Amino acid sequence: MPAQTPLLQLVRADLERAQRLVRKVHPEPIDPQFRIASPDGDWWIAITLTENAKERTRRLALVSDFMAWKLSPGFILATELHEPDALVSVGVRHNDYAALIAVIQT
Repeated sequence: MPAQTPLLQLVRADLERAQRLVRKVHPEPIDPQFRIASPDGDWWIAITLTENAKERTRRLALVSDFMAWKLSPGFILATELHEPDALVSVGVRHNDYAALIAVIQT
């Protein structure tokens, strides 16, 4: 996630990436997609979250630990919502944030 690239542009790119995934697998849901920035470049992680709250928390903690290990200054999360049936992409950096939502029409 290069600092010179506007965050909204990166959020839009990840939303479009998630839209391409949905076109391939819909009506099956997509796993949450993380783009994690690091000094060495970006990392992409897709993580399956379970219904079990304790396991879901553990898996998200692994992502958090990975971000700390990579000295991440920010991340983008693109994921599917169920109500409304939509995709959301949210980017967060130390000094700014951006978000976009797109309704899934079948």
